[in-house]
Amino acid sequence: MELALDAKAALAEGPRWDARIARLLWVDIYGCTLHRFDPASGEDEATPLPATVGAAAPTQDPDRVLVALADRLAIVDVRSGELEPLVDVPHAHPGLRTNDGAVDPAGRFWIGTMADPEAPDKGALYRLEGGGLTTVLEPISLSNGLD
Repeated sequence: MELALDAKAALAEGPRWDARIARLLWVDIYGCTLHRFDPASGEDEATPLPATVGAAAPTQDPDRVLVALADRLAIVDVRSGELEPLVDVPHAHPGLRTNDGAVDPAGRFWIGTMADPEAPDKGALYRLEGGGLTTVLEPISLSNGLD
């Protein structure tokens, strides 16, 4: 086995391949950073974020990425680092953060939340649609590996 990237991430999660730009999107949750890794060149482009980040997903514009921050969903422009807020995550308990998300075949973004530190039955599973978040399932302890 060969190490592809020695990122020294605090908590690397959520790998998503963006075939249009041949880059691997991934997040460093506690490092508060979105990454775009080019396996051909070995270059890893990092975009600092203002909070922990649980997941990322490509948008129609390869330079704008949907990010699930601790308390909100936003679009980050990787060139400028500017954030466009989309919607707040309606946490039912204090100390929650987003953890793992994915886009379904209909183009809707799903995101889960969890207690940090982990605690049972504090989180929820949401779906972004129509400009808002719909609660799909609660309570949950930890959403992970959404696909």
